[in-house]
Order: sequence, then C-alpha cells, then structure tokens
Amino acid sequence: MKNLILFICIVFTSIGVKSQEKVVENPSFSVASHNNVIIEKVEITPQSTKLHMMMMHSPRHWMRISSETYIRVGDSKFIVLSSEGIELDKEVFSDQTNKTYFVLTFPSIDPKTERIDFIESDCEDCFKIWGVELQSKNLTDRQDVPAHIRKQAKVKDDGKPLEIPAFKSGKALLKGKFLAFRTDMNRGIDVYVNNPVVGTQEEYNTKIKDDGTFELEIPLVTTFQSVLFRNQFVSDNILLSPGKETSIYVDMQQMSSQKTVNGAIKRPDKQFVFFEGANAEINNQMLLPEVTKCMEGVFTQNKLTNEVAGMTALQYKAYILGELDKGVSSLASLGLSQKVQQFAGIRLRGMACYYLMSADYYLENAYRTANKLNWDAPLTGYKAPIINKEYYSLVKEMGVNNALSLYDNMYYNNINSCKYAVHHSKPVTLSDPPAEAYQKLIDSGQLTAEELVIAQFLKKNCMENWSKELVASRKLYEANVVQLLIDSLSLTKEDSVAAQKAMGLCLSPESKIKDVIEERVNFQAAFAISKRYTNDYLDKLVSQVVFNQGLAQNDTLPQSAVANVQPFYNKYKDQLELFKMMQALNERIKPFVADLVGSSEGILFDLMTAQSFAGKFQEFTPLTEEELNFVSELKDPFFYTYLSDKSKEIVAINEKNKLKGGYTIHEVPQTKGEQLLADIMKPFEGKVVMIDFWATWCSPCRSAIKSFEEAKKALKEKGVVFVYLTDESSPINAWQNMISNIPGEHYRLTPSQFDELKKKFNYRGVPSYLIINKKGEQVYSKTGFEGSSVITNILKNELNK
Repeated sequence: MKNLILFICIVFTSIGVKSQEKVVENPSFSVASHNNVIIEKVEITPQSTKLHMMMMHSPRHWMRISSETYIRVGDSKFIVLSSEGIELDKEVFSDQTNKTYFVLTFPSIDPKTERIDFIESDCEDCFKIWGVELQSKNLTDRQDVPAHIRKQAKVKDDGKPLEIPAFKSGKALLKGKFLAFRTDMNRGIDVYVNNPVVGTQEEYNTKIKDDGTFELEIPLVTTFQSVLFRNQFVSDNILLSPGKETSIYVDMQQMSSQKTVNGAIKRPDKQFVFFEGANAEINNQMLLPEVTKCMEGVFTQNKLTNEVAGMTALQYKAYILGELDKGVSSLASLGLSQKVQQFAGIRLRGMACYYLMSADYYLENAYRTANKLNWDAPLTGYKAPIINKEYYSLVKEMGVNNALSLYDNMYYNNINSCKYAVHHSKPVTLSDPPAEAYQKLIDSGQLTAEELVIAQFLKKNCMENWSKELVASRKLYEANVVQLLIDSLSLTKEDSVAAQKAMGLCLSPESKIKDVIEERVNFQAAFAISKRYTNDYLDKLVSQVVFNQGLAQNDTLPQSAVANVQPFYNKYKDQLELFKMMQALNERIKPFVADLVGSSEGILFDLMTAQSFAGKFQEFTPLTEEELNFVSELKDPFFYTYLSDKSKEIVAINEKNKLKGGYTIHEVPQTKGEQLLADIMKPFEGKVVMIDFWATWCSPCRSAIKSFEEAKKALKEKGVVFVYLTDESSPINAWQNMISNIPGEHYRLTPSQFDELKKKFNYRGVPSYLIINKKGEQVYSKTGFEGSSVITNILKNELNK
C-alpha cells in the first residue's frame, strides 16, 4: 500500500513539474527594434527561462549582448544570468553563414505568462523585442490602422497629370501615429529637407509622445517638396506642401512581422504606412510594397559596385540609362495612377542623374572593390574615365531645366553637380578678381590713400588690362611650355587633341590671354589628374621654360605698399569674391550648361545663381545689399524675398549665439611647430583635449561639428576640453559668426602655422583630429571624421584613466 501511495505521489509530482514547464517555438511578437535578431524558442522551467536566439549579420560586423539584458513581465524585470554561444559584453563576429546562434538564461517566470518583452539593456539603440507571445500563435494586442484610412489608400486615378511646382515659402504640418508604440521605444523623429534654393540639407526634429502620436512643422520652399522622414522604424520619402497638413499612420506590427528574418513567422508584404491629407494619393501609392521594391531595386549598391567595374565613362552612362529604362518599364506594369507614375519617373530620373554626375566616384570605387584596394591605398593600373561634352548630353535628357524636377528630393544636389560639370572640361581656372571689382572699390570712396594706390595697381595688372607686348610675351611662353610637354611626355590621342587646341590658342592673335593660360594649365593638369605623372614632376619640367618676369607688370607698386597687398585682399575679400563668383558664373558655368541643355534661361539657371549666393549661409554670413541686388535681377521675386529673409535670420541667430557665450577666442602664440602646439596646450595641462583642425568653408568639417554636438555636451561636462584650430583661409567675419555656435577654445592661426601643424601630424586636409591625454600624450590622430561613437569612446576611455 505504501508503495502504491509513493508511486501516485511520484506521478503527480511529475505532472506538477511538467505543468510548470513550457516550450514555445518561434513565438510571434508585436514589434522589434531590429529585424535581424530573432527568438527561435522560449523554454520555461522551474529553474530558469531560456531564450534560444539568432542574429543575422555580416562577418565584417560584430554584435554584442549586454550583461544588463533582461526580460520584462508587466513591470517586473528578470536580469540575464548566463549565456551560451557568446560571451556577454564581448564583440562577436559571425562566420560565413552570417548567423550567430546563442542562448540567454534568465530567472524562471510563471509559465502562464501571456507575453514578455526582451530588452537588451535600456540604451536607445540596443536590441529590443516587445510583446513576445507565450500563450497564443497570433498577436493578442493587435492595433490596426483605422478602416477609413485604409479605404482612402486604395488607388484612385482622376487621369490628371502632376501640377507644376512653383516656389513658395511656408510650413507644412506633418502629423502622425505609430501604432503599438511603447514608451521605451526610440522616440526620435528626423525630417531632412533638401533645399534647392540654398543647395543644402536642412534637418528638423521632434519626439513621439507616449500615445504614439507626433506633430512637426517643416519649412518648405516649393508648392510640392519631397522630404526624408526617418526614425528607428521607418525611413521613407514623403511629399509635403506648405500651408497644408499631411498625416501618417505606421503599422509597426505589420512592419516588424514582414521584415523579420524568421521565416517561420514572417508575414507576406503588405502596406504598413498610410497617409491622409495633402498629397495622400502620391504618398500612399509610393509606399506600396511593390512600388518600394521596384524603386529600391533600380540602382543598388551591389550593381554600382560589381557591374560597372572596368567600364568607360560612356559605357557607364549607357548602363545607368539602361537601368533607368528598366525601372520606368517596371513601374508602368504596377497599375499606378497617372500622377504617381509621373512622380515615380521623376524620382528615378533624379537618381539616375545623381549617379551619372558621380561617375568619377562610382567607377573608381568599383575598381577599388574589384581589386581589393581601400581608399587609402595607392591607385595603380586605373584609367580615369574621360568625361566630356558628349557624356554630359545626359543633363538635357534628365530634364534638369524643367520645373517638374522640383518634385525630386535629389534635385538640389543635381543643380550643384551641373555647376561643377564645367570642371571636367576645364578642371583648373584662373580666378583673379576682374578690373571691374577694383574699380568698384576705387569709386566707393572707402579706401585709404595707400589702399587706393594698391587698388589702382591691381586694376592695371588685371589680365584684361595687360599691354599688347606683355600679352605677346606671355603667349610665347605658354607656347614653349606646350611644346616642351609634347616633346617630353607620352601623349594619348586625347592628349594630342588637347595639345593642338592649346597650341592653337597660343599662336592666335585674337585669343584672350586668360583662355591661353587656362588651356595650357589644363593640358598640363590632365597628366596629373589621370595619375600618369606627378605634379612635382610636371612642375620641375615646366620650370625649364623661362618667362621674362620684368614684363609681367604694367606698373610698379611703391615698396612701402608691397607688404600691405595681402592685408588689402583680406580686408576687401567679400567685395572681391563677389565679382569673382559672378564672373565665373556668367562667363564660364552658365554658358557651358546652356550649351548642354540648349537654353540659357530657366529654373536651373535661377537656382544655380541662388545657390551661389546662399553658400554664405553655411558660414553663418548674411548677404550684403550689393549681393542681394544681384539676386533681385532674377525674374522670380521669390528669390530676393527668400534670401533676404534668410539673411535676416542669420543676423538674429548670430546675435543670439554671441549672447549665449560658451566659446573663447584666444590670442594666437607667435611661435611655430611643436612650440606652437605646446603653447596652445599649456592652459589645458592635465586635461583630456580634442583638437579639431577645420575651416569655415569645409562642408565635412561643419557636418562633423553638428553631428558631434550632443555627445560633446556630455563630454564637456565631464572635463574634456575642445580646441578648434583654423587659419586665415576662414574669412574673419564668417569665422566669428560660426564659432559663436561652436562652444570651445578657438584659435585662428596664420597659414604657415597651420601648415606646419598639418605636416607635423601628416594630415592630408581638414577635418583632422588630435586627441591628447591627461599626460600630454597623443592617443589619436586622424584625417576625416570617423563618427561620434568612435571619438566618444576614445575620450571616455581617457577620462577614466
């Protein structure tokens, strides 16, 4: 009898233990922060809860799971106890399968628990999977997009074409809701606006509220403008209009279920982003899965790396245009409305134009990839593409002078590319201020007696005022240089054509001396650009030809004024640069582009002019009245009004920043080289110091400073000192305006001081960075910004020592 009772107890105990155990294979989940991390199995026993997981990642990229990882049941957290397959807090690289399998063990939870959250620590970018179902195969907390919104998203075609955009300044209101949002999800939303008038990208930000909603006003400059909407879960282009409201609904549960790499629970692709309000028809159809797939598949990184290697420029052009035709044909089969078909075609042409105008980069990148050469490695055996007028016929084909291009978010960049297309036909140009610029200063009445002498001297020595004897002497010199290059170098067929053209200009009595010099210099430069000869070799070769320098002046400058020529240039740089810019725009760039598009008027030319002036805004410098007068000559009054208002904004921002403080302008030590650096560092002895070599005109410098702002605030509070070094190539007014918004220690060195420091650290240019530890030792030195996380980690490590 006792044995029977014992047997029954064992059976019931076994049943009781099993009732406390649970295994869930491939559990469904609500939302995941990353689609490449999955839970393949959950095992619950009285002793523990095990998550069998897999992460898919390239062998080149590591993954790491924090020891602060936990699972959450309601408000209760269960911290990870151990791991198998990986070591917690350690970087792990996958093998050639691109998969890393691992098991995480947590304390036991109630097997009746309905769902859990997997949280790989509380950092914003860590892996998280919310709403992992333990009792149901389906989601028990499904939140769907409202039926009336889904109904509105169905394709409707009124048969009308796109409206032609016009310039209009105003704010669009973008509202939205992220369905199934959790309060511990990343709340950040960034909207990037590519402004075609100023030629830069503008960023606007907001945060998602606890209920998953958000609201953001976005300044625009055209009646229809595409912007990039981005947060952790969505990254898509959206069409907005100033003065109008657009609403977006994001079905995060559908999104996560169709993007997961877990094939066992992956759902078929369906639309998960919906719109109502302004431009809803276009936005809804553009984000249909089949449209997104088509648009993203036309120009892939894989194609532009592997399929174009070894192509000539014209072969590359034919390839890109062929891919464009395929993409347009694919779109035509998707049953889109006329507006969306037209809009998508404009977007594809804009992408094609961007890749075509970037042929130099993509062809070299394909060669380097094929030959396993990183960008720091010498480029051997590579034949640079010949990009000429025949190649640039694409400008007209892409419709860049058509106002419909304003629908394209890449248009702002393509305008800038058209401006610089001329550099392929003539990479080197002479850009001395014209005589008109000096006459303007002479007539202004603002010059001192000595400055007046200098201005008159410089005016007389402008090329257009050279004497016939001087012109003839210089042409003879240029002809001798061309002949020496012909006799000394190995010429291709293209070189021979260029040589003949250069020599023809040298020997022609009617040719302008500026054209003669530019043609010879570009003939010479082509050998260095194609990397067949070095600049040093070419310069030494050309130095064999002697030019009678005594003939190089129409007049002489008093010895007392010679030392003040450079200070004169610096003082009146803005006025002189204005004339140089307008001369380049009107005499070189616009005629070259007009020849390509078959017209000298249109939106492209207005925007090239506007962008040329608006470049000053990047240096926090407003436009002068004289500059605004040039802008007022454009037919559309929008440009004058908009750029005038932007200038007033810049003035207000500068005044506000100067009152805010937080930056210090230091007197530059009158020393050089190592002693200069020691003198700069002396006030910061015992501190961790980051030195930023930068310039106001350097776009990558400005971009890096902006992207590092948030990390810098926290590091500065912990004692890191930030030192910014530039030189006199940064105009004094632009420098003073910009640094008022860059907290830190600022020095404006002489060109020779700056060059000595760059040579000392072997910096190839700006931006470059130097980190000094508490002992005064160099611990990091690099040209180019490697990213906030890299710099932050180094600085934190040094702070903790």
